[in-house]
Amino acid sequence: MMRLMLILLMALGVLMAAGGIPLEDDAQLAVFRTPVFIGLMAGFGLLLIVACARYGRRLKRIPFWLAHFGVVLMLFGAGLGYRTAVKGNLTLPVGGWHKVDRAMRADGSSMDLDFKVSVTEFDVVFYDPVYRLYKPTVAEPETGEDYAHHGDIAPAGDGSLNVAGYGPVEPDRLRDPSTDDWLPQLALENGWILQAGERTPRKFVATVALARGDARRTEDVMVNHPVSFKGWRIYLMSYAMSPSPHVYLLVRRDPGRIFVIYGIWCVLIGTALLCWRKGRKGAAA
Repeated sequence: MMRLMLILLMALGVLMAAGGIPLEDDAQLAVFRTPVFIGLMAGFGLLLIVACARYGRRLKRIPFWLAHFGVVLMLFGAGLGYRTAVKGNLTLPVGGWHKVDRAMRADGSSMDLDFKVSVTEFDVVFYDPVYRLYKPTVAEPETGEDYAHHGDIAPAGDGSLNVAGYGPVEPDRLRDPSTDDWLPQLALENGWILQAGERTPRKFVATVALARGDARRTEDVMVNHPVSFKGWRIYLMSYAMSPSPHVYLLVRRDPGRIFVIYGIWCVLIGTALLCWRKGRKGAAA
């Protein structure tokens, strides 16, 4: 059985390596949906079950069972998710007035969410802007074409700009006192112009209102920090501020996810116990 297991692992390794070669539109990922790959994974899980059954039923075998059967749980959860998981996309305005209970699939069809969701608030925090330095190319500039770009300048730790040939620009001159935000543009006394570049978001948070029947919740969702509600996972994907503030959400329901989580914990605990268990008497140190 060990030889068969090694053959399966080698074949899976080849397919996984092929699936890791970047191609246009992620075409390489099709490898993981082929009947060959699915069949090999199913055979791998079956061999693990056979190994657990043949290894014995004494208590000291528990670490072995956990480490190996945990992989089976992960494979089962992944397979269940592959067959039954559903996901869709939502584009919602900020304000809470627009509540929806349907999402759009990738193929353009809609699906029922069995709950309502809206976005009540949204906040975005930006990194400090990088200012672009423009110098006039003529004695009396009149339009933007009369200026040339002479490099980008990032704010120092105290918020000031060190402009070569001009000197430091204090933080107070770079901020709008009415909003306490960075100025989009600042004209220097010598005719040079500092213009803020496109801001890069550091963190953005959407507050979502969720409701199904009498169950109601309000949660903050961020990138890589989804919210769970009634078997669904809600992910914040992106946002846009024009023509009005709105956010892009992804909703996913995956019945196999819980099995994958339990499988991961089983593998972690089983592997740790295998590493910590005492060696056999007489084994070399």
